[in-house]
Amino acid sequence: MKCVEDVRSYLKKEHKRLHELVIRDDPTMARGPETSAVGDRSEMATQAFEVHKRNILLQHTKDQMAEVERALEKIAKGTYGLCDCCGEVIPAARLEILPQTSFCMGCKAKRR
Repeated sequence: MKCVEDVRSYLKKEHKRLHELVIRDDPTMARGPETSAVGDRSEMATQAFEVHKRNILLQHTKDQMAEVERALEKIAKGTYGLCDCCGEVIPAARLEILPQTSFCMGCKAKRR
């Protein structure tokens, strides 16, 4: 397993990357496609679908950012690597693959 400082550095970079994606993709920050008052239903449906898809992807990015923030908090508290649910140590292999995880595999499977 990487040292905690390496993990913290990675998580800070990941947080910055995700934050930039949120700013870029947030519909309140960026101008969406132009809509005309006159348009056929298929165009309007396509635009509505695209907005919905963008919002889902944006929420997913925000959720990832929250996971990274949680991992950084756990590093600061000295609880990084412990499952939020059962308190057991999360295997190093899992943390290596997914450093922002807060749950061991067993607890994650129960949450689905």
